Amino acid sequence: MEIIYATTNKAKKEQVQNFLDYNGYDVKLITLKDIGFDEEIEENGETFEENSYIKAKAVKEFCIRNNINKIVVADDAGIMVDALNRKTSVYIQQDTEETILHKRQQLTYC
Repeated sequence: MEIIYATTNKAKKEQVQNFLDYNGYDVKLITLKDIGFDEEIEENGETFEENSYIKAKAVKEFCIRNNINKIVVADDAGIMVDALNRKTSVYIQQDTEETILHKRQQLTYC
C-alpha cells in the first residue's frame, strides 16, 4: 500500500519509512514531490494539530483534482517554551513576524 506523507523533507520521510519497515508494515511512503504537488500551503492554525489538518486537507484536495486515490497523512512539529507560558513555536513564529513588521514600520516612519 502507498500512502502520501505530506512532506518535502526527504530525511523525515526516510525516518518514518524506516520505522514502518522495522515494525513490519507493508507501506511505501510517497512524498509531495512524488505526486507533483508544489502548491504553497499556508499553515495558519493555532496548534500543531490544526496545521497538520490544514496540510492534509490541501494535499487531499490536490489528489482529488488529479485523480490520485491514496491516503494522505500529515504532521507538524515544533517546540513549546516554558519561559513563554508554553507557547508553541506556531505562536512564537507569529509573534516574531509581527514584531519584525512593527519594527520595520517604526523605521519607515522615523
